[in-house]
Amino acid sequence: MKNDLVLGATFLIGLVISGCASSEQPKAVAKETESPPRFSKDVKPVENLDRSDLFLSHLNLTSRFQVLNLSNKLYLADDVDRATEVFGPPPKAYDVTDLPPGWKDEGYKAAGWETSVRSGRTEASLEGFGVILQKDRVALAMLTVAHADANMFGRIITEYQEELRLKPVSAADKKSRYRFWTIDDQSLMVSATTTSTGDLITVALGAKPLMDGLRMNVDRAKEDIKDSDRILASRSEPAANK
Repeated sequence: MKNDLVLGATFLIGLVISGCASSEQPKAVAKETESPPRFSKDVKPVENLDRSDLFLSHLNLTSRFQVLNLSNKLYLADDVDRATEVFGPPPKAYDVTDLPPGWKDEGYKAAGWETSVRSGRTEASLEGFGVILQKDRVALAMLTVAHADANMFGRIITEYQEELRLKPVSAADKKSRYRFWTIDDQSLMVSATTTSTGDLITVALGAKPLMDGLRMNVDRAKEDIKDSDRILASRSEPAANK
């Protein structure tokens, strides 16, 4: 997939492997004031940053009964202290504060942490968490889980659907699965990509303009899936013609 965006190591794990990284290719496109940002460089400050029913929950990775920890929820417009309270760093995690190009100039800040991914580890583990802040309030938050088993993605989707009482919009190919909920001007994305050590799961909640700028919406996911299929097809053609 196309990956020009570097959102700090916290976001990079989920974006690169899940295929939702920014693709800032120069194009001559007429830009309208109300058009959603297509690339990260197009992002501006968010208007009306308020709480909706969407939330980012801490995950009970070893629970047999409930994956979402519904007693610990993070909403947009919460302050950074609340984000740290819900998603405190584990031992030996290191801070990450990098932003996509141009976002600092628009007044955004970043806070988060990441752990080192050790080869050979097989149990599900929370690898990173980060937030994008606008005036010290959460405008986007993301977490990544590595080494998840094949059932965890479905459990997360089911529990979010039951809690929100809203079915998500989906996109998928053989390796990647995406689900999106949109309420007001906010979006929640859950994605999973199959790797050699299990699923890499990304859960992201953000103001829709920021999510759009990071390609985290169903249209961009479908575009990335088509691009991936096209690349795979082109690679298989020479072998098929032999």
